[in-house]
Amino acid sequence: MMLNENKDRILLVKREDIPAWDLLGGRLNDDENPTQCAVREVIEETGYIINIYKKIGEYHRIQFNDIQHIFLGSITGGKEIKTGDEISKINWFKLNRLPFL
Repeated sequence: MMLNENKDRILLVKREDIPAWDLLGGRLNDDENPTQCAVREVIEETGYIINIYKKIGEYHRIQFNDIQHIFLGSITGGKEIKTGDEISKINWFKLNRLPFL
């Protein structure tokens, strides 16, 4: 989860495969831990380089044999890419005005 400096906006991506706004994320590579995966996925999906402060949550999706790890971090560099292989849009949203989908 990426918050802006004022901590009133969150960065979401609109997925290419399912037209919905979502948190950034992806699958763990064999040689990664969840924190390394989060840093890599943010670079791949947004172009931003991040610093992770801490893990703030974890939830299990048993039906998919999947564990989601949620981190809090900030952007330290990089340049936003407009689209990628997996996403069609990147946008900052106010926490009290998140998109419906």
